[in-house]
Amino acid sequence: MQGCTAPIDRSAWIVDVHDACGQHVMTFGFDEIANEAGFLPALAA
Repeated sequence: MQGCTAPIDRSAWIVDVHDACGQHVMTFGFDEIANEAGFLPALAA
């Protein structure tokens, strides 16, 4: 698939975190999660 090499825009990925009662606790952007987990260098490689 030659024409499908567009980079994926991960900056738009948002994760909402909720507690056991369904209350919204926080929102993470993908970059924040990747930095915390150390995934960013692996994804860029």
